[in-house]
Amino acid sequence: ILIFGAGSAARRCAMRLSETKKFRVVGFLDNNPQNRGHAVDGIPVLDPARLNASDDPGQRGWDHLYIASSYYPEIISQLTSKGFVEIRDFSVFEEPLHPLPPALHRYGPLTRSVHADLLRRAIGPPLGRAR
Repeated sequence: ILIFGAGSAARRCAMRLSETKKFRVVGFLDNNPQNRGHAVDGIPVLDPARLNASDDPGQRGWDHLYIASSYYPEIISQLTSKGFVEIRDFSVFEEPLHPLPPALHRYGPLTRSVHADLLRRAIGPPLGRAR
């Protein structure tokens, strides 16, 4: 598995995947050159420009890519412009604080933010913050 992103969401994604004992994260990808060449939890941060959709999936060293970044719309465009196909090659890792009703998943980030706002109104602000 590759994870696009090298921040806290990417680390949570890697942790969730490793907990299943079914997947092995082989690398993180990041568009920020300052992050490349380093490691996150012992896993290397790589340059996404080296990805090539024409590579034989059996030879590329990874089976699936998860996007774990708030820049996911731009990353989806970046990957699809290189010939990668959503679902087949990559998907977006989402870890909402409160699960979305299944019907809302298909409506994208605007609906998710409206849902989050409704939840905040229903259950109140996070602990330690005033209303």
